[in-house]
Amino acid sequence: MTDGKGNATAGGYDAEDRREHLKMVQAVIGRMASNSFVLKGWSLTITVALLAIAAKETALAVALAALGPIAAFAGLDAFYLQQERRYRKLYERIVDGSAAPNQMNAAAENGESGLDALLSGTVLAFHLPILLATLATVAYLVAKLLT
Repeated sequence: MTDGKGNATAGGYDAEDRREHLKMVQAVIGRMASNSFVLKGWSLTITVALLAIAAKETALAVALAALGPIAAFAGLDAFYLQQERRYRKLYERIVDGSAAPNQMNAAAENGESGLDALLSGTVLAFHLPILLATLATVAYLVAKLLT
């Protein structure tokens, strides 16, 4: 199918519109990846700061408080990963012509659950070592306080 100018069309819009649509989706995917990267930096910074204070002051409560940011940032990281993967599926649907013109709502894309994203290798590989270091610090402080 072609438009009046001889440009190929598919799914109700021409090739240039499709390219622009793909660029918009790529921009969203890039922002999701960037947000995930920034969250990882904040997670590490805040957790290390809390653990340093806890170890220096032998403050078990501060070490336990470090579990909150770990959980919050891991959850946010999983959310951004889930959204990024949904937008990748939308991108694929745009390429194959099955997405509506200029559709930007990726919520309808079937994808993994939030729990699947949380348990994915990319989230666990970063946040699990931080969690283990925090638990080791808590164990160290408990042993130190008991002696």
